[in-house]
Amino acid sequence: MRYGTAYPFSFKTEATSHRERSKRPAPDTWVKNVRQTSRLFGKEYTSRGQKKVNPRIMGPACNSNYCKKSANRNCSSFTESERLKIFNKFWRMNSWDEKHTFVQSLAENVPKKQLKTGDASRRSVVYSYVLEKEGRREQVCKAMVANTLGIKERTLINWIIKKNEESKESVPVVARSGLSEPVGEEDRNFLIHWLITIPTVPSTTVGSKKPTKG
Repeated sequence: MRYGTAYPFSFKTEATSHRERSKRPAPDTWVKNVRQTSRLFGKEYTSRGQKKVNPRIMGPACNSNYCKKSANRNCSSFTESERLKIFNKFWRMNSWDEKHTFVQSLAENVPKKQLKTGDASRRSVVYSYVLEKEGRREQVCKAMVANTLGIKERTLINWIIKKNEESKESVPVVARSGLSEPVGEEDRNFLIHWLITIPTVPSTTVGSKKPTKG
């Protein structure tokens, strides 16, 4: 009786199993993912060019004399603790889309008066900025919003412009071909009935004038 080739048994110890489990991919430990996560939450990280990027910090409050004298802007009404609460809320958001939406909610379009340049005229849009305070939306300046969130004013404007461009693209454009759509039978019958019920005016009274005394 022939027997097949005998192979030695493989015994896996606890240490061997632990080493095999440690070889499994761990995306959370990859350098790229760590960098992206740190950047998302405003923490310190090392860029792809091996440059150290400092963590996000809240900028100074608005100290503009114009805002202090303005009756519409309430920059000076915010305390540092209130601003820090907004800063922490922003950088704890779990996605860039959520951050973009939050920033875009802090800007409102304000129609600007029509400006005329030579023979041409154009209408532009300016923005008013707000921050939330005790459940109220208080108007502030652009620098106050950017510094409170710890981002540049240019970044703030770019995110707001992106929202306006996306809203324009989402509006469907209907081409004017000049061709009329066929009217359904129900609508046609309604129009005929409506035309019949319109009261008529005798033709003799149209344009007639009272006789003048000679």
